[in-house]
Amino acid sequence: MTIPANTPKNIYKYQIDENDKINCVSENWDKFAEENDAADLVSKPQVLNRPLWDFISDRETRHL
Repeated sequence: MTIPANTPKNIYKYQIDENDKINCVSENWDKFAEENDAADLVSKPQVLNRPLWDFISDRETRHL
């Protein structure tokens, strides 16, 4: 699966599979990680194939 390359620069996208694993992120993902003080997530391999829930710590958000 792919995310369109023409995604606006201020919109960051990710895609999950049926198991809630991140299988695709937009080309500007590294910028998103840097802007959110998440230097450990700058590299796409640090994010891809991991459960979305690994990145959500807020209890209220996890409940959604």
